[in-house]
Amino acid sequence: MRMSRVSLTAAFGGMLTFCGGVVAQTPGNAGATQADTPANSQESVQQKLERLENEIRELKAIQRPARGKPTGKGGTTSPTWFDSEFLDAKIPYQEEMLASTEADRVKVGGRIDFEFYDLHANRNNLGGYLDSNQFGNNGGSTEFRVRRLEIDLGLELIEDFQFQSRLMLDPVVRDEDEGAVDMDEAYVRFGNLFRNLMGIEDPSHTYIKVGNFYRWERDFLKKWSESFSMAGTSFYRDEVTGLQIGGDFEEGLFYRVGIDNGSQIASRDAGVGATRGVTGAVGNSPMLHDNEQLGDLNNNKDISLGLGIKGAVEEPKFEYRAAVSYREGKLSATEVAFLRFASTTYDGGTKKRRFGVLGGFDWDVSEAMRLGVDAELWWAKDGNGDREVWSVAPNLLIPLDGVYYQKRKFFTGIGFGYRLSGLHLHGGFPNQASLQRSILDDRIMHTIGSWVEVTRNVDLRLEINNMDPTQRSRSETEWLLQWSIRF
Repeated sequence: MRMSRVSLTAAFGGMLTFCGGVVAQTPGNAGATQADTPANSQESVQQKLERLENEIRELKAIQRPARGKPTGKGGTTSPTWFDSEFLDAKIPYQEEMLASTEADRVKVGGRIDFEFYDLHANRNNLGGYLDSNQFGNNGGSTEFRVRRLEIDLGLELIEDFQFQSRLMLDPVVRDEDEGAVDMDEAYVRFGNLFRNLMGIEDPSHTYIKVGNFYRWERDFLKKWSESFSMAGTSFYRDEVTGLQIGGDFEEGLFYRVGIDNGSQIASRDAGVGATRGVTGAVGNSPMLHDNEQLGDLNNNKDISLGLGIKGAVEEPKFEYRAAVSYREGKLSATEVAFLRFASTTYDGGTKKRRFGVLGGFDWDVSEAMRLGVDAELWWAKDGNGDREVWSVAPNLLIPLDGVYYQKRKFFTGIGFGYRLSGLHLHGGFPNQASLQRSILDDRIMHTIGSWVEVTRNVDLRLEINNMDPTQRSRSETEWLLQWSIRF
C-alpha cells in the first residue's frame, strides 16, 4: 500500500518521539540522561518535532480537501469535493460504487429505472374501465419499459472550478424537443468567486454557473415520486440554458439570480404519461408546461430571482426550508400562435411572469418515524391568461433494522406519501370541455406512493396518479411499479 508524503512525515515524527522516550528511560543511561545530556539536546528533539509538525501543516494546506467541504446550506457538509449540484442530481453518494480517478477529480454516477406502467385514460378513480378510449391508440395500454438510463459525470478542473453533465438515455418518447438520447445538463461552475478572483472572503461563497441546467426549484422540495406536482410540471420540470449567479451562507440563507433563454410554453402530461395525444399533447392529461427551449425564439432573455433559507434544529431534530421564486420574460411568436390555438379568448399578449412560494419541513418524531411536509403556491400570467397552481405533500418514512446478506444491509426503511395538487385557469385561459383544448381544463391531481428501501441505492416503489378534470366527465388514473437503481 502506498503511503502519502504526509503519512510518512507523521510516522517519522512519531518514531523520533518514541526513540527519544526509550533512550531517556534506559536504565544504563539514566544518569547520563539526567546529568550528562545538556538541556539543549532535549530542545533539539523538541525543535525537530515542531519543524516536522510545521511541514505537515504546510503539506495539508497545499492539498485539496477531499471530504467534508462546506456547502453553505445550513452549515451542512458534502461527502465529496462536489458542491451540492452533484448530490441534487438524485444520486446519493456511494463511495464504493462511484468511479473515481486522479485523486477524486472525476466522479461518475447515474441511475436506471425499470417500470411496469398502466396508462389507461378511460378508467374511473380506482381503475374500473369505462367506454372506448378517448385518445384512441395513444392510451389504454400497459407496458414494461426501461424508463431511463442516466449517466452523470463530474470533473474538477481546478479547485472551485467544476464541470457537470447529465446524459439521459430514454427509450420512452418524451418532450417535443427530445428523443431517446438527451443531454439534460452540461455546465461549468466556478465557486468562491470573490475569493479566487479578488482575494476577498465572501460569506455567501458566491458562484457562477454557465450552460444547460435545471432550475433550482426542481430539487428544493423533497421528491419521493416519479411524477411531479402540477406546479412542478407547469414551471420547473425542464432545464434552461443560460447563466446563474448564486450564493449560500453558512446560516442557511441562499440566493439565485439568473438570465437565460427561458422556456417555451407547450403541453405535457400532468402525470408520467409518455405517448402523444391530440394536438401533440404528451400523455393522457395534458396541461400547459414551460418546456425546454432550443435556442432563443424571440431573442429575449428571461430574468429570474430566488431567495430562501434552509436550516435545522438539533432538539427536536427538525429541518426546515422556505423560498420565493420570481421570473419574467417575453413570449415568442411560436408561443403566441400556440396559445391562440388553445384559447379563443387569449389576447395575444407577450408578457409572461411566474411567482412562487415554496416551503417544507422534516421532523424526526421518534427514532422509528420521520414526518415531512412540502407545499407550494404559484401564480402565472401569459398575456391575459392567468393560472394558479398549488400542492401539499405529506410523507412518512419508517426506518427498519434490516437484515444483512453478504455484508450488505437490506430492507432499511419503508415510506408513504400523498400529494394533492390543484390547477385553476382563468382570464384568457377559460376552462374548456372539448378534447382539443383540454390543456386549459381545471383539475385536481392525487398522487399516492409507497416505497421500500431495498438496500442502499435500490428502491422499489408503487405509485398511483389520478387526474380529475372539472369540465370533462372522466378522470384518468395511472399505475406505476418502479424498480430504481442508483450508482
